[in-house]
Amino acid sequence: MPLLPIVLSNINNFSLNRWDNGYAIIDYLEPIETESFSETQVKELAKVAHAKMLEKIKELDAEVAELNRK
Repeated sequence: MPLLPIVLSNINNFSLNRWDNGYAIIDYLEPIETESFSETQVKELAKVAHAKMLEKIKELDAEVAELNRK
């Protein structure tokens, strides 16, 4: 089965006691094919997924920062 990473922008500045907390973005990445990974390569697959997710989170954080400035 392909792995479908789902990411969320940074929400460290959110306060549950406020009505308007700003913005957060949830997105998903292209599926990561797992056929080329064996059962003994789970850590390698996790590293690939993690790297792709971190890259996307940085993009989302920049987008949220721009939205919060408006």
